[in-house]
Amino acid sequence: MRYPFFILLSVLFLFSQKSISQSYSIFQGVVIENGSGDKVEGAYVALQSLKKSTITNREGIFQFSIPANLDTLTVTVTHVAYKSKVLKVGLPFEGLLNIKLIPNETELKAVTVEAGVSERKTLSETKLSRERIKELAMGFGEADPLATLRGSPGVVTVGDLGGAWYVRGGHYSQNAVLWDGVPLINPQHLLGILSVFNPDAIESVSLRKDGFPVSIGGSLSSFLEVEGRSSPDKAWLEGGVGLLSSRLSFSGEKGDTQYSLGVRRSYYDAISKPYNSMYEDKEGFDPLPEYSFTDINGKVKHKWNERLTQELGFFLSYDDLDLKNENSISIDSKWGNAVLSNKFEYDFSEKERLTLLTGYSAYRLRADVDNGAELAGEQEIDLLTGKATYQNAGFLGMAIKAGAFATQYGFETEKGGKDNGDFNLRDFVSTDRLGEYGAFFSLGNSGSEPFFWNAGLRSVYYANDSFGSFHVLPRLLAGFGKKKYKLRLSYDETVQARHMVSLLGFSMPTDIWYPAQENLPPSVSRQLTLSGSYKLGFVDFDAGVFAKKQKNISDLRDGAQGLSADPTQNLAVGNAEAFGLEVQVKAELGKWRLEGNYTLSRAEYDIRELNDGKPFAPPHDIRHSANIQASWRFAKKWTANMFWYFSSGYLTTVPEGISIFQVGVPAHPKFVPVYGQRYNYRMPDSHRMDLSVQYVRRGEKGKSVWSFGIHNLYNRANPYFIFFGIDRPDDGHWSISKKTKSLLPLIPSVSYSFELYP
Repeated sequence: MRYPFFILLSVLFLFSQKSISQSYSIFQGVVIENGSGDKVEGAYVALQSLKKSTITNREGIFQFSIPANLDTLTVTVTHVAYKSKVLKVGLPFEGLLNIKLIPNETELKAVTVEAGVSERKTLSETKLSRERIKELAMGFGEADPLATLRGSPGVVTVGDLGGAWYVRGGHYSQNAVLWDGVPLINPQHLLGILSVFNPDAIESVSLRKDGFPVSIGGSLSSFLEVEGRSSPDKAWLEGGVGLLSSRLSFSGEKGDTQYSLGVRRSYYDAISKPYNSMYEDKEGFDPLPEYSFTDINGKVKHKWNERLTQELGFFLSYDDLDLKNENSISIDSKWGNAVLSNKFEYDFSEKERLTLLTGYSAYRLRADVDNGAELAGEQEIDLLTGKATYQNAGFLGMAIKAGAFATQYGFETEKGGKDNGDFNLRDFVSTDRLGEYGAFFSLGNSGSEPFFWNAGLRSVYYANDSFGSFHVLPRLLAGFGKKKYKLRLSYDETVQARHMVSLLGFSMPTDIWYPAQENLPPSVSRQLTLSGSYKLGFVDFDAGVFAKKQKNISDLRDGAQGLSADPTQNLAVGNAEAFGLEVQVKAELGKWRLEGNYTLSRAEYDIRELNDGKPFAPPHDIRHSANIQASWRFAKKWTANMFWYFSSGYLTTVPEGISIFQVGVPAHPKFVPVYGQRYNYRMPDSHRMDLSVQYVRRGEKGKSVWSFGIHNLYNRANPYFIFFGIDRPDDGHWSISKKTKSLLPLIPSVSYSFELYP
């Protein structure tokens, strides 16, 4: 990647020279609430004549780069809690433009074509903008959307890295990730250290846990929607250097076209490869793992006319792990994602829109493992998808959404092995296809009434050469609310036609996917959620309960061997249920911003072929989880952030005893573990505190940010996985000892990021 990376930098430099050849000036302002003078965060500010838009930050401030030869400018400001405002401004304008918004008597309840917001955190949805994600960079000093979203109520993780996230008692395989509306198979780099999302290359992320629109589906528990960046906003060039990786992104516009490109690369291999080469001839040398990842994102948005807009986007990620150890195990593994998206939006009017989306997504995994027997495994997943969505927010005073979709999946799984003298592993190749076809329709009120509702149906048909399954999925959202309080009820049915085999018991690239088939039907989930919120002064309270029932949930059979040409040999199918309570408190007072949440949940599996037919708790039955986050702007340019989390231990299976056999000549003992009940041991609880301090320096030509952080402040040894040893104490009785492995101690970090304005 060395030479292509420098070529890419050269191309970016050439484009940037063209971009800055024009003369620009900075136009900025602040949006405040009329009467109270409170700063309005998340207001949508648009310059229609220039086709530019942005959102206000925590201080209510917005900023644009505009041509210096303009005489006047029309500014439109909107916010869901305030009345819209349009004003004309004479240019040039010095200083900050003050814009006062008048609060609405009631909040807007309809879901229409929605403007961006910098942050929205409810029990049902968490949405964050790119700027907010960067503000919350913690631990290693690297801003990461998934790390930020894991602190949401109802979301729990395992261990320090949190490569997998579990939503409301569901398995991590039940979470969908959509990049510009197209499914992304694997959103994690190795062990979940970082997600595959470069924060400079995204516009916003949104995690939905209930109240799902009928236009999305295919997973059971949650939908993470990631919008790629197209608008240049203020900066035409931005990037950063951190402990784990460096990144660079470029954006600009020419006429009616906006474009962006982002690249991120880790550099651990730049250290480990020379080190290994230096000491490889030394006796007893244990080489360092050689690991790297690369992410590349790009998007072009073109406005063909006043009604028609097109967006073309792509996403690439690539991981390469090489671990060599002559005495134990060697691993050579490579995996990566590729996503292409093409979206047309045609606006018949301000309230009526037709969206056509087509996309392609691919995932590739290859793992070569040598632990005495040489094993090789591969999986290739491809999908081609298309969707048409019609929205009308002014249909007889109501909002309607209707559309149709089709997706074609391809799965190819291969396993190979070589004879090592003791046994021979048989090769196989498994190829499966699956089609997904359906339609959706929803209807809801579109005014600002205190009562709001939205009801819809999503129908889907799954089929291949020997299998077919049809599902009708009702969804309902209803409630009552005013500015200070809100009550909300939702019912969601979802279906998922993919089953996952976790070969290691926790999230890794070696997780294998299988499509639904005759003896492995699609999983179905039904979730009921009741929640309420209340605003008391500067404090917001949210509380809710949920209940979830699922059928056709799969889990590994006893003695399963992992990869198999027939997944039904390894997977048993049954039912599952989960229920819980979520509480969230948010407060903002002066320079302080505090957030805290707590989740109580319980999950249970009932798979008759497992655990002697008795119900059992799955590994992700994590009963308690809590998160506390605090921000303190203690000086004009300085902000301190603190994040603390707690979660109960997850469940795993440990032997209840051992059998000892005498083998060989001369005889020596061979130990065979004896297992009893499934998932019979709960790991120790996990908790950790991270601190960071940011220094932000702004100027007319750009912004720079220094971030200093400490991951795991009090050096908590959180267990990531467990293994076993055989002990023989003085009394001569053999026993099993449990040993846990922790990965990340106290780690200081420093990172630097910048933004350059034209």
